[in-house]
Amino acid sequence: MKLIPLIILTLAFNNVLSQIDFETDANKDYLYPDIIAEIGNLSKDYDFQFRFWIHGGIAIPAQKDLFVMTFKNGIWNCQNYQFVYRKRRKYRIVENDLSIENCDSIWNYFNDNKILNLPDMESLKKDFYFLDSNGDTLKTMVMDGLNYSFEFLKYDKYKLIEYHSPITYSKKYTHIPELKYISNIIRLIYRKIGKDI
Repeated sequence: MKLIPLIILTLAFNNVLSQIDFETDANKDYLYPDIIAEIGNLSKDYDFQFRFWIHGGIAIPAQKDLFVMTFKNGIWNCQNYQFVYRKRRKYRIVENDLSIENCDSIWNYFNDNKILNLPDMESLKKDFYFLDSNGDTLKTMVMDGLNYSFEFLKYDKYKLIEYHSPITYSKKYTHIPELKYISNIIRLIYRKIGKDI
């Protein structure tokens, strides 16, 4: 009886993925291939994989965190890693021993927040303005803050979108719904990996 919902879920997800506008370059460089190569238990066999990178700000530029969602044979799996920078540009990989459950629900939430159709930060900047109390148009720019990268991997297809301080911008530019979606996704990931935002 459980096989039928699994087949339906797999077919529905594969249908959604087939509609994504990925770059189709099998030789495309993913982010940090040297770091990825050192993660022993990161699945290299998948139908789809989502990688979410947190990059340190000015104070700790080399620090990185990685949240990974892997979809294979109708089953989601979530993993989380922290990369502690050491001398000579080497990282010590720390796999967080968190039990991240209900990964399918996480992905459903991401879909509700339009993760597969989000533009990158550069595309959103054209709408970075607000009106002050005098009716003048103003713009706010964040000089520091965290950077985030969303990587989508499927077979020989790849997509990368990047953001700088989207949560801060979403509070100022409330007329840009994509910033709200991005912020919702980031907040949920932070909760799941046990970090404060």
